[in-house]
Amino acid sequence: MKTPLTESNLRTLISTIDRADRETRGCAELSQSLRDQLIAALTSCLIDPDRLGLYLEILEEVLHREARYLEVLDDDSLEAVLQRGLEALTNDDLVRLALNPLALINLHDCIYDIDECVETPSDYWIDALYREAFGEAVSRD
Repeated sequence: MKTPLTESNLRTLISTIDRADRETRGCAELSQSLRDQLIAALTSCLIDPDRLGLYLEILEEVLHREARYLEVLDDDSLEAVLQRGLEALTNDDLVRLALNPLALINLHDCIYDIDECVETPSDYWIDALYREAFGEAVSRD
């Protein structure tokens, strides 16, 4: 069953990821369950500007306004994410993205302007937007 994306759940998730990152000095190990939760939450936030705003507010609070990561995704990682979703990232890259407000904003902007960011856009993010809006995948009849 999918965990609802509430402010409390986001706060708990961000705090968990932040703690894991700090304790491992940037080499956080994620269980498959935590990885899946993080991907689902970030995907939902990246396709909804209001939800992304809430995520960034919570992130700022959890990090006490001291972001450790400020680099946007490199071109290869960005293209992989735009083509295949956040599953394309390693655990380390996924955690760094989750704790990086600039990279999240940049990725959000690229998702909404995907034709400008990659030569051949996939349907991954279009399907995610459709599922978010209608609760089901796009029919390809």
